[in-house]
Amino acid sequence: MVSIAAYAIRPDSVVVTAETIEVHVGLPWYRSLPWAGVAGVELEIDGSPVEGAEATIDGYRPEELASREDYWHIQHRAVVVFPHGGVGTVSGPVPVVVRVHLRVPGPLLPDGSPMPFTFEDRRILAVQHS
Repeated sequence: MVSIAAYAIRPDSVVVTAETIEVHVGLPWYRSLPWAGVAGVELEIDGSPVEGAEATIDGYRPEELASREDYWHIQHRAVVVFPHGGVGTVSGPVPVVVRVHLRVPGPLLPDGSPMPFTFEDRRILAVQHS
């Protein structure tokens, strides 16, 4: 059986440019979720975390997502852009890990806040360079 988290990244999901690392991420959930429920995305390439302090998700910084009122639809592949982190020398198939942190509406913690969920997808991918 394949987990829904396994749909987060595809073989062509990671593209490295001269200035950025772009990751095309599918929503690892069984239905659309409000963008406000997305807490962030982490990326590792070849065992090294890519620093995400300046990352954007479909043009929004993670802290800005909380004010969005629209939804991340399950058909949409969000573009997560990280500043270039020295990954340009990577070639050939490498381990890639994407973690999507969600605050899912519905299940609540005792204090009434949304329950956090983290989905992880690990793949061996050929990093695309453009």
